[in-house]
Amino acid sequence: MEFKERTEAAAFVAALSRFLNSPSGTSFSRSDEPAEVWAAASGRLIHVLLSVPAFKAASEVFAPLPAGSRSEGGLPAGSVLLIQSGTPALGVEEVLNLLPRAAL
Repeated sequence: MEFKERTEAAAFVAALSRFLNSPSGTSFSRSDEPAEVWAAASGRLIHVLLSVPAFKAASEVFAPLPAGSRSEGGLPAGSVLLIQSGTPALGVEEVLNLLPRAAL
């Protein structure tokens, strides 16, 4: 998913982290395929990349999802892991501190 604003990307990731830590959200992360969320910056955009379980969770609670495309390749250079199994629920400010900086 692509976001033009860092705060918008951070709010989405924070909300998804809260859902994944809720009783309803824990079912989306399995040991063989965990729910992971990565972020990368490209130009002025922040790209939020979701594993299949994270995408399914986001689709369950956030409809419609922000614009994005499916990627079959690896992660872009400079990607940062934001959410993985065991990550506690995050606030917007916490995610902002983790997000890579887009070029100005």
